[in-house]
Amino acid sequence: FNYDIETIQLRFLRILSEQASQNIIFNCGNTNIDILNHDVKLRTKNGMMYQMYSLSDDSLRYNIIKDECKYSHGQTILSISTNKSVRLPIIDIEFLNNFNRIQNFTINIGPVCFS
Repeated sequence: FNYDIETIQLRFLRILSEQASQNIIFNCGNTNIDILNHDVKLRTKNGMMYQMYSLSDDSLRYNIIKDECKYSHGQTILSISTNKSVRLPIIDIEFLNNFNRIQNFTINIGPVCFS
């Protein structure tokens, strides 16, 4: 995923913002999968890696908006937020467990919102 923004613009947005949030949408097609029980890493634009299972108040927090993939086909939507705006945007997601066997699975990384 690529953010079409100049580095200096992103730097000023981060400096002038107290919070940042971003949504990640998992489209699981016809596959049932518990995304949150997989070893998932989030890579941010500044090169940091965060593991979903260890997200906490001192790094990034996540809120489950919708979790259809766990029980049936559909979508799982996560809202990622932080009080340290330098930690967003998320630009890549890595699954460490046998995720390559799953078909019809897509991920949409939404725009980051600074406030």
